[in-house]
Amino acid sequence: MGVDLIGVIIALIGAVKFCGHILIIEIRRLRGLDCAHQMRPKRIELGGYILAAIEFMVVSDIFHSVATRELEDLYILGGLVVVWTAISYFLGMEIKDLEA
Repeated sequence: MGVDLIGVIIALIGAVKFCGHILIIEIRRLRGLDCAHQMRPKRIELGGYILAAIEFMVVSDIFHSVATRELEDLYILGGLVVVWTAISYFLGMEIKDLEA
């Protein structure tokens, strides 16, 4: 489904950007520069991408369950929403800790 693809693309964009930033930070660190403090905002940014991707995945799962209208899919959706919500909650807490 298209919404799934959007979530995956968002996660990939965040991962690629994060890897690029980490590579630059590591090159600077190897040159003897103190750049450890630059890691925190990049982790926060990556967390934002992951949270956005999770939201799209939840929407996609809801669409799938509505389209199939089978009870088993509803149970699976419930489990997925619980897992996605827990991941989002704890990731959000980590991002808040990083921002503080």
